[in-house]
Amino acid sequence: MAAVSAPTDVPAATEDTAWPTLPSAPDATAGGADGGGGGGEGDDTPAGDDAESGGSGTATTTTPATNAPPSYPLVVEYCPMCGLPPEFCRYNTNSVFAKCKPWLREAHPALVPELFEEGELEAKLAAMAVDAEAAAASANRAADAAVASSLTGPKLVKRAGGRSARVNPEIVIHTDQRKGRKQVTIVMGLDLFDIKLADAARACKKAFASGATVAKSADNRDTVEIQGTRAHEFAELVREKYKVPSELIFIVEAKSKKRAFP
Repeated sequence: MAAVSAPTDVPAATEDTAWPTLPSAPDATAGGADGGGGGGEGDDTPAGDDAESGGSGTATTTTPATNAPPSYPLVVEYCPMCGLPPEFCRYNTNSVFAKCKPWLREAHPALVPELFEEGELEAKLAAMAVDAEAAAASANRAADAAVASSLTGPKLVKRAGGRSARVNPEIVIHTDQRKGRKQVTIVMGLDLFDIKLADAARACKKAFASGATVAKSADNRDTVEIQGTRAHEFAELVREKYKVPSELIFIVEAKSKKRAFP
């Protein structure tokens, strides 16, 4: 390919060289003859925009409303009369829409405001809001009761010899002595609350700066063994970290089993 040589007739730039002045951009806020009300040549803005904004020529920007993200799975309600979502009932024939109106009046009054007298719609919506709050509170109470029942109801566990037995969920903490007069804290019952024993052992190491391991008891129960006397400290830990109810945590001292939090 032949080399392209630079042009030789371009004058060298000096301090006195006069450079051409570029035209300045038109002022967007100016409403002069060049703006001409927004419909002039080279202006992409429709003529009606300036008219709607008062003819001043000032560009107005409207930020669209940001809707909250939908909650999945979506639950779509359908009209029992026409089978369409309630928002589309009024696009049926008049005869079909007339059958939808009684249900819409009770279930979705905001979609048929023409069926209400003045002030009646507001009272209806307020009553529905109260009912919805009561229903939500009732559902929360039922969920709490179910959780409490799952914690306090008997659970099936395996014992020594492969036999199974039903036991009431509770956490029992006691201390034992190992060789060399070493004290260890033994925790039973964590598995009854769906607490992973390995996670509990790691939490003990971090909280108490002592060793903790997962072991089996003589009756084949899964336990956590913590070095040192940590019964009361672990009771606080399992209540705060794992939200085990206080009334289900017990400490055995002097062969007597007592609640950790009387």
